[in-house]
Amino acid sequence: MKLNRFCGLGLMLLWAGRVQAQEIDAIGDLLDQAARPAAVAPAKPILVPHSDPVPAAVKGYRPVMINELDRTPDDPPTASEQSYVARVRATFEAAQDRQGPLEGGWLIRQGGVVIYEVQLVDRGQETLEGAWVDARRRDSATGSGFMEEVVRSGTRVTLKFRPGQGRDHVQVRLESAGSGSWSGQMIEGEAAHAVTMVRR
Repeated sequence: MKLNRFCGLGLMLLWAGRVQAQEIDAIGDLLDQAARPAAVAPAKPILVPHSDPVPAAVKGYRPVMINELDRTPDDPPTASEQSYVARVRATFEAAQDRQGPLEGGWLIRQGGVVIYEVQLVDRGQETLEGAWVDARRRDSATGSGFMEEVVRSGTRVTLKFRPGQGRDHVQVRLESAGSGSWSGQMIEGEAAHAVTMVRR
């Protein structure tokens, strides 16, 4: 009889503990729900109606195809646009007329081998400007530079430059050989070599 009472008391305590635990879990669940962010419904995509950049109502419109070389997508040029193009062309032609015969790129050859490439600016005066590149030392930091002096006198031209710090000046004395080429000698220190200069 005492055993039954003792078991009954144990069951009651067990049941009371379960009830209390369930109440604590219920409060914990409420706290968990409050801490969780509310579910956000996914945004619906916004549909933008497609609009043709050129309205279909434009009368006579037809796109220019890539193989139609005689058509342009632009209107014919206006009088002011034609005038502007004419002025640009006239300015370009005037600049071309002021350039002398040595304007442009040249190759200085020794025995048929290119040793220097030269770019000259000839404004039709006795003194010219220029730059040089040593074809044998293209990748060197001292393998190119500006001319110190370029002088033309009649059918002769003299180029003078220093091909690197601590090196002797190079002086190239040339005379027109006709047909746009020049021939003469290059003096480098004490040595003189026969050279030619031809268009690049």
